Amino acid sequence: MNADKPSQQPYLSKSRFMSGLQCELRLWYEVFNRDLMEDPDAVAQHRFDTGTEVGELAQKRYPGGRLIGHDHLNFREAYRETKELVNDPNLPALFEPAFQHKRVRCRIDILQRLPEGGWRVIEVKSATKLKDEYINDIALQCWVLKGANIDVRDACVLTLNPDYIRGKRLNVQKLFQEHPALEQVGRSAQYINEEVAAMKHMLSKAGAPDIAMGAHCTEPYKCPFYEHCSSDLPKLDHPVTEFYRFYRLDAEELAHRGIEEIRDVPADYQLSEINEAIRKSVLKGKAQGRRRNELIDRISGLRKPVRHLDFETLNPGIPVFEGTKPYQQVPFMFSMHTETRSGSLLHDDYLHEEYTDPRRFVAERLIESAGERGSICMYSSFERILIQNLANEFLDLEGDLQRILGRLVDIVPFVRDHYYHPEFRGSFSLKSVYPVLGRSDYSDLEIAEGSIASIVYLHALNFDDSEERERIFRNLKEYCKRDTLATHEILTRLRRHVGL
Repeated sequence: MNADKPSQQPYLSKSRFMSGLQCELRLWYEVFNRDLMEDPDAVAQHRFDTGTEVGELAQKRYPGGRLIGHDHLNFREAYRETKELVNDPNLPALFEPAFQHKRVRCRIDILQRLPEGGWRVIEVKSATKLKDEYINDIALQCWVLKGANIDVRDACVLTLNPDYIRGKRLNVQKLFQEHPALEQVGRSAQYINEEVAAMKHMLSKAGAPDIAMGAHCTEPYKCPFYEHCSSDLPKLDHPVTEFYRFYRLDAEELAHRGIEEIRDVPADYQLSEINEAIRKSVLKGKAQGRRRNELIDRISGLRKPVRHLDFETLNPGIPVFEGTKPYQQVPFMFSMHTETRSGSLLHDDYLHEEYTDPRRFVAERLIESAGERGSICMYSSFERILIQNLANEFLDLEGDLQRILGRLVDIVPFVRDHYYHPEFRGSFSLKSVYPVLGRSDYSDLEIAEGSIASIVYLHALNFDDSEERERIFRNLKEYCKRDTLATHEILTRLRRHVGL
């Protein structure tokens, strides 16, 4: 189809409508120039797969329901099948039925037949709480159904229940929680009607809408056309968005004054202490230190032997281990580096290689690896939370784990409160700080992100190929090892910075 002049009025769908609410230009591209869309990365694909799995589990709550086959490319076949089955009184529910009204098409997650007559629309989401965009989603579906003369008497959004604790078997009734939505859907009817009309009008024009980039490019989701839309924008050296916790209103205020670069922010502009250090660092083009004596005290307060700890976790939306909740962080691996008096490093780690609950194994090996003395450095409070959760779960190990908790030291404040380099680019994450303060980065590793690590770990557990499993396990260990090596090298650099 010609990207400038649509030959006919295109159909809207649920996904297209939601894209149009975020940005009309995104909708235009999805309809007329999808080739500009970025391919989903492994994390996005995993999120999609989780959504599909959650949807299939939700269907099991309604025994006797019928799945309408046919994928999104075969809407007409699904529509014809729906017309046949919707009138069958023996079917208590339809899964993925297809409806259309005024060239708006949608597939309903679950359409439940009510005993007293009429239907209940159920939208299934893999999140654990209700979001505003979910109401718009289900409101559009009800708008289509009403136009198709379907008697909708109830509507709800079904999400995962964050308080559900898995037993030996998954309980699909307790796994989910219902959020009534009929009242909100009713209030949205006129809004949906107006938005549908506006989107159709926009799509009927010859040419894409002229929409400037802004907060809508990433809210509520990052637009898959972001890279395309931003490709022609001038590349700022150090934009004001690199300021620490610099909120959108602050950036908009400076933009209104024609200021987009940190180096152009006037000296009398009121900034927090940390952002003033960032401004000076950018202006000088080199690192900026502050509160030197306080940093000396922090480093000197570390007890020897100094250790460095990092965990890797998996957090499946559908809990796979007894005693866990949806999206609970479950540690399956750790790395521990220990500084010796000679200046060398000792390394220890543990990776759980079976498809069983890894938590107790991790806890026991951690107690063994941590020894009884020395500060244990971590980067962020994540490790503290995980160990506290382990202590709460395994009461016989609580004492040992509590003693480890008492030795933990978060070294993020060592950097954030005392040292800034322009190449941090406004971030104090390990991935941003280590390449600047350390002797390496993550570019040589096959696995270079924690989110990827959890995905490939689950895949490896299901592999029949033992060699491939071992290869992935080695890569996982190398990645986790790099994280604790990173915290050691960052601390070493800070010691040099203050002369320790």
